[in-house]
Amino acid sequence: MSRKLIIFGVDGLATVGTYALGQVGVSTPYLDSLMDGSWEAAYAGAYALDSQAGGEVGTDTEQATLSPPGWTTLFTSVWDNRHLVTGTSFTNWEATGYLTNPTFLQTLKLYKPNVHVQTWIASGFIIDNIIGGSDPTVVDDNDTTADIGTAMFDDIAAYVAALDTDADELIYAYTARVDNYAHSDIPNTGTDDSGYGATIQTLDTLIGSVLTAIAARTNFDNEDWMIILCSDHGQLAIGGHGAQSTNERSTALIVAGKRVTQGAAVAGEVTLASLAPTALDYFGIATPTHYEKRQFGDGGELVVSLPDLSNLTEQYEATNTGSITKDGSNKVSAWNDLSGGDRHLLQADTNKQPLYVADGGDGQPVIRFDGVDDFLRHTSAGLLAGFTAYMYLANKDTAQTTQCYFDTDAGSNEGYCRWETTAGGQFRDVKTGTHIFPAAAATVDDLHTVVVMYTPGILPSAGGLRLWLNGSEVTPSAVTDTTVGGTNPSGRTIGARESATGNPAQIDVRAAIFYNGQHDTSTRNAVLAYLQALAVDNASAHQQTLVP
Repeated sequence: MSRKLIIFGVDGLATVGTYALGQVGVSTPYLDSLMDGSWEAAYAGAYALDSQAGGEVGTDTEQATLSPPGWTTLFTSVWDNRHLVTGTSFTNWEATGYLTNPTFLQTLKLYKPNVHVQTWIASGFIIDNIIGGSDPTVVDDNDTTADIGTAMFDDIAAYVAALDTDADELIYAYTARVDNYAHSDIPNTGTDDSGYGATIQTLDTLIGSVLTAIAARTNFDNEDWMIILCSDHGQLAIGGHGAQSTNERSTALIVAGKRVTQGAAVAGEVTLASLAPTALDYFGIATPTHYEKRQFGDGGELVVSLPDLSNLTEQYEATNTGSITKDGSNKVSAWNDLSGGDRHLLQADTNKQPLYVADGGDGQPVIRFDGVDDFLRHTSAGLLAGFTAYMYLANKDTAQTTQCYFDTDAGSNEGYCRWETTAGGQFRDVKTGTHIFPAAAATVDDLHTVVVMYTPGILPSAGGLRLWLNGSEVTPSAVTDTTVGGTNPSGRTIGARESATGNPAQIDVRAAIFYNGQHDTSTRNAVLAYLQALAVDNASAHQQTLVP
């Protein structure tokens, strides 16, 4: 069943004040139906009318209750100590903030590239700076119809009515009409003004026109929709915002859907950072571990587990035999293929045991290379011309990335990355003889992401890339710092190796992303940009089987 999510982003929607949302004098039947689960059969509503803006007061997450940092938090699930949007300036966001804190639209497009993203944003910093300053390509189409009268909502209603029932869709519609009213005549137009409440009531009617169009779809009963309403900050009684009063910090998050747990949130549970994980969870994407909050509305805290292989195609040999066994936490308990089969990328050890360890020392699971007998290698006695394998590494603190590779076109299959203890613990590109990161900038805890890419369709029938743990096939000490060219010992090896001194080093990998596809400059740059954006904090390991 396809999934369709529509997010109404309402600027400056207060929930504290005489004429704020949820107050007796403000009638919002459509939003009420989303909250109380009465919108349509099979739909429930989760809601928080105290969704917290402004971060945690007195900590490094505290931020102004202004729109630029607020909407950036809604899109990234981090506060301004990470996204770097302070006040109204996006300079630091566009320089470095987005690199380590991608928007949820970037993450969505990474894992679900076929989801069509349609936005209604007439102009302003959300489309120009938050999205445009990070990756504007995540929006497939943006409609600039001004939010005046009913025009924008008429367009949205017509759009949802015509959507293909089989299409996955995310719609984001931004409206500033509530905040604009509050700013129109300070100190007379805040939440103590009946006109503020009337503006909310008008908005409710407009949103209702879209909800009516959705429910009128021919195949609606067999579709899976989620409706979200969110906002960036509240309002003072006289209008305005920016500080940390309850009025300014309190706003709304409403989530309605078929898989939502009905009811109000626990007080203080929901913040602006709750939107992004909620949207990703709806599309089946695990919450990145660097997010401030979990998804809202599912009734339980996220538990990080490695990995979710539910969508993995189990192709190992031409006969497509083999199996993956998972335990109750989606950790791999067995990964088997045909005897001698080398067609998939990740192999555990000679006994086909799991390559994941339960704890990296901080309660989070990791893939652990210990530098003694763990490595990624090619097991074939020979390689075909044109085979190239790339390992991409990212420093989580500096967002610096690099690559190591080996290439049969070089004639001698030289060129590997090796993890060494000789220079304080770091990776070295043996082919060039250069160390990838300065020793002071990279320790075993700093390098958490490995990406391997390779040219498709050219592996010999007996070969494949494999990760062996506790294996006896290759003796790591056979590779030394002086092994640069010539025939590589016992195969073509890429990965964490012991140094020439024989001292083991360890690297814990938080995320391993293996891409089976054509390697070219644009793809490489995209992967490197993703590593920077991910900040190697995503605890999910994703595997792609290798099928020549």
